[in-house]
Amino acid sequence: MEDLAQGTPSQAEYAERAELAPAELAAALGHAPSEEAEAKARALLERLGAAAHGPHTAA
Repeated sequence: MEDLAQGTPSQAEYAERAELAPAELAAALGHAPSEEAEAKARALLERLGAAAHGPHTAA
């Protein structure tokens, strides 16, 4: 359990990564993503997270 806790980023680490992400994307892509592209990506990630953590039913 301790290994899992140490490998999971804290909320502060997530916030720091979110701040750095646009600059890293701009460096990799040659331009920063638009606000619309960022909003679409966030919505997709939220849907994927909700699907992964939603109720599981037996098949």
